[in-house]
Amino acid sequence: MRTRWAIALTGALLIAGCGASASPSASALAPSASALAPSASAQATTPAASPAPAVASGGALASGGALASVPAGGVRITFEESAQVELLSPAGQRVLVDVADPGRLTSPATTDDILLTTHAHDDHWNPLWANTFPGTMLTFETGSLEREDVHITGIAAAHNQGDPFLPKDGSDYIFVIDVGGMRVVHFGDLGQDALTPGQMAAIGRVDIAISQLGNAISDVDATNRRGFDQMNQVHPAVLIPTHVDVEVDGVTVVKLAASTWKTTYTLKPSVTLTRSQLPTSTTVLLMGLNAQVYAPIAHLEQSTW
Repeated sequence: MRTRWAIALTGALLIAGCGASASPSASALAPSASALAPSASAQATTPAASPAPAVASGGALASGGALASVPAGGVRITFEESAQVELLSPAGQRVLVDVADPGRLTSPATTDDILLTTHAHDDHWNPLWANTFPGTMLTFETGSLEREDVHITGIAAAHNQGDPFLPKDGSDYIFVIDVGGMRVVHFGDLGQDALTPGQMAAIGRVDIAISQLGNAISDVDATNRRGFDQMNQVHPAVLIPTHVDVEVDGVTVVKLAASTWKTTYTLKPSVTLTRSQLPTSTTVLLMGLNAQVYAPIAHLEQSTW
C-alpha cells in the first residue's frame, strides 16, 4: 500500500504520496470516477508566462491559455508526481510514462498517444485505466516503438538487486526515448547496484534522465548511494529525480544531490528543453510538489528553464 509522509516547513504541511506494494492495491484496481475521467482542471492548459507559476493542484498544468509548440530539437517534460511524466515532441507526439493518476494528465489519452509502464506497482500503473487506453503501449516489457519524431526502446532491468532481467513481466524496465533529437531515459524504479555493460551499451548517451535517488521499496537511499552511482555511470546532462518523497529522510537525499551535482528546482509543472540549453555537466532539476519544500531546506537556486 502507498505510504504517506507529512513534511512540515515554515508552518505549512505538505502531504506527499509514495511507495507501492509488490502487487497493485485494491484502490489501484478500482480507481475513482475522476481518475478514469479527468476533471476540467486536469484538461486545462498552461497560463501565460509569470515570474513564479504555481504547481497546478488538479491537473498537470494550471488553467489559462494554450500550450506553445515545442521547438525543433526540443522536448517538453511535464512532471505529474511520483514517476509519472508526459513528453511532447516537436511533431506533437505525446509519450506518457508510468501513469498512476490519469487525473493529472494535461488532457485525456487519445489514439495517437504512447503509454510506457516500467513496472506493475500501483504508483506507476493504473491497470483499469490502462486497459481502456486507446493508444499504443509497452507495458513492463522490452521492445521498440516508432512514431513521428519519437523512437522508444525498452530494456530489461531490476527493481531490486538480484531480480532477474526478463523480456516481459519483469520487475523493472528502462525506456530510452529519442524525441526531437534529444535522448530522454526513464529508469523506472531501478534498484541495481550498477547498470550492466549490456544496459549501458543499449542506453548510450543520456541527455535527460528521469530516475530515483531514494526509494525504500527498492532499497535505494543516501547511505548506499545506488541511485547516485547509477547516474554517475550515465552522466546525464539533466537529472529529474522521482520518488523524492518516498525516502524517509528525503532531505538527506536532496542535500546529497546538491553536494554531488548542481541542483536546481522549478515550480513550473512543465519545462521545455532544447539541445542548446543542456548543461555541460549533470544538473539536477527538482520538480513537483516537493520542490517547494526541499528548495529552502537545501538552499537550492531556482532554474531558469
